[in-house]
Amino acid sequence: MNWRDRVITLIAAGVIGVDVYAATNPYVVKHLVAWNAAENPLRSNLANSGAMYSAGLSLQSVADASRLLGYAATWPVIALGLLGGVVLCLRPKPQTTLLDSPREPSPRPSSGVPGGGASVLLFAPSLIILAQFTLLAAGKPGEYARFALFPSIVLLIFAVAGIARIVRHRFTATMLLTTLAVATIIHGISYDWHFLLDAKERSTRMIVAERIESARRLGARSVGLHAEPAPYAAAPMNLWDWEIWYSPKRPSRGSVACDVWIEAVDEYPIAAWSGSALPADAPILLQWIHPKLLSTPISWAAKPFSVSGRHALFDKSPEIDGPS
Repeated sequence: MNWRDRVITLIAAGVIGVDVYAATNPYVVKHLVAWNAAENPLRSNLANSGAMYSAGLSLQSVADASRLLGYAATWPVIALGLLGGVVLCLRPKPQTTLLDSPREPSPRPSSGVPGGGASVLLFAPSLIILAQFTLLAAGKPGEYARFALFPSIVLLIFAVAGIARIVRHRFTATMLLTTLAVATIIHGISYDWHFLLDAKERSTRMIVAERIESARRLGARSVGLHAEPAPYAAAPMNLWDWEIWYSPKRPSRGSVACDVWIEAVDEYPIAAWSGSALPADAPILLQWIHPKLLSTPISWAAKPFSVSGRHALFDKSPEIDGPS
């Protein structure tokens, strides 16, 4: 295909894509036409999204994007996917045609593994999505990793196809594929388990709600959050009983400005602070909820929570708990 045909095909594909989007999202077209109307839901929605997301490339955004991509794909898939992707894009699959002489053996039997062109078609949109993902990743919680779903799937495809293309030894290929399967299955089971736990009457948010209500009866009046009050960031509470403090900056152990500080935890820490030997007015950190298998940072189900506050506000020693 010459470059003229390629350009025409690209333009036609773009027009078809726009037409399909417009046909399946007619209200977007409607509100675009009436953009200057007094009440325009599309304009309002875009303004809210603009206020919520601030794009910028920095070391922090790259580091957070890497961490979040690790949540979405797992590091074995990322490592093998990147290696497989490079090989598939740079080493096209050997092709045979009907004109090949039947007496001359093919350089390599066809394996069904995607070649360079198909790999580029997967790689290009993934790169665009990852670029946008990285620009908006700074300071984002674990649930933001869901926007890396498509690149994660492509990395898994590249990993499996790369193993089929590169690895000649059957045992080595089996071990690498087993590693990918185990890494994916274990994390998948953890997410499923936490969804089941969250469906029970005493979910993690209800456990935290019970504990902070106990602290309120002992004199706590202000609660701090590092995110806007929402199910993924806070437990149920009576807003008329509490003074809500909001600060994106997380408190240190030595200073907790409000009486109680609640934070949803993406990754459960290896060790938690213990407040049993501290003075009655010293701030403590209670790790009240822990994951049953592996951490599930992308999900809101059975989310781990940590709570900071003065030891005197809690009627029992710090403990680890979970849905019963």
